[in-house]
Amino acid sequence: MHRFVVGASQDVLEIPDPVIFWAVRIILLLAAVLGGWLTFDTRGALKTMVGFSSRFSPLAKRSSINPERAGWIWFYRIDGAVVLAGVIWIFSRYYFTR
Repeated sequence: MHRFVVGASQDVLEIPDPVIFWAVRIILLLAAVLGGWLTFDTRGALKTMVGFSSRFSPLAKRSSINPERAGWIWFYRIDGAVVLAGVIWIFSRYYFTR
């Protein structure tokens, strides 16, 4: 059993359990793909996500965003770029320090 000490710095990619090891990498890669999609095709990504949420969520009509408004486009473009840069930073820091 592994103990996590408060304040201890553990790299998120250095997990000894092989299942969690690959699960973390897959989740980070999916976040990078979604972040890249939002960054480079923001309007198309927002239209797809709003359409997807309107089919499966009863609250989608009330809380839906307008993918044609410039404010939403720039908000999600910046958000996607930050997520993409963060994932690239995590992987590059891990592999270049080895």
